[in-house]
Order: sequence, then C-alpha cells, then structure tokens
Amino acid sequence: MLSFLAWRELRSSPLTAAVLVFAASAGVGFQIPNTANLLGYEAEMFQQGVKCGFGDVRLYLRYGRRIEAAQETAARVRQVEGITGVSSVLILPGAICKGDHSQSVTALAVEAPDGRWPFRLVGGQALAAGDKQGILLGRALAGRLGVGVGDQVAGRPWPQ
Repeated sequence: MLSFLAWRELRSSPLTAAVLVFAASAGVGFQIPNTANLLGYEAEMFQQGVKCGFGDVRLYLRYGRRIEAAQETAARVRQVEGITGVSSVLILPGAICKGDHSQSVTALAVEAPDGRWPFRLVGGQALAAGDKQGILLGRALAGRLGVGVGDQVAGRPWPQ
C-alpha cells in the first residue's frame, strides 16, 4: 500500500521526483569519497604507527583475563611473515612505594629474549635476566615518587 501511494505521489509531481533522485544520488556520491578517505586515513595511521612508533602489534583477548596458551600463541605469531620479534607481557595492577609515598601502577612483566622491549629505555639499564629485586620505572612515575636510578623502592601486588 505504501509503495503504491509513494509511486503515485512521485508521478504526480515530477519536480519532487527529480529532487528526490538528485538528493539520493548526491548522498551516494558524497559517501563514496568519504569512505575512501576513511579507509586511506586508517591505512596511513597504521603505517605511521609502524614506522614512527615501536612497530608493535598487540594481541588482546576479546573475553577473559589471560591467554591460556600464551606460549603456543607466541609461537604461531612468530611464524607470520614480516614479524621480527615477539615479546610476552603480563600486565597486573600494583603499587610502588617509596617511604610514605605510594602510587598505584600498572605493572608489566616483559619477556623479550631478543631485546625488543615494548618501551624505550631513557635512563639506567634494563633488568638482568632472572632479576627478582629490580623494578624499572617510567620517568613520570619516578619523578612523582622522587626516585632516581639505583634508589630503593618497594613493589606490591594490588590490592593487598
């Protein structure tokens, strides 16, 4: 019924029909370059992130809290053409304490046997393999706590 009424109205007013067809065509005409622009922008952002950033691609779970077969997943990712290194990172909430000051943090445990860390080292040195005492802090966090390279701090899991 609606189709019949719409068709009848369009036939009764050729100007309305022409404006409607023009508007629909213009909308489609604008959408095509808009879609192309968005796809190009997305591709360029990805390319620049790889060139100017660390070039990393991160895998996250869609559901759940951890990757059950992390070693097998890392082995499969290493097999992908173009992958030059794979690092496993465990992320947990925690706190860093210096004296009476405490700061909630996101603690990372990084396994990077090839030396490709998901961070840039700007002071001090990387922790030695098997080091269970050292903590590597970001520059902003170290500044907030007032600590420098070699200072003693305490780390603890959150909540405690």
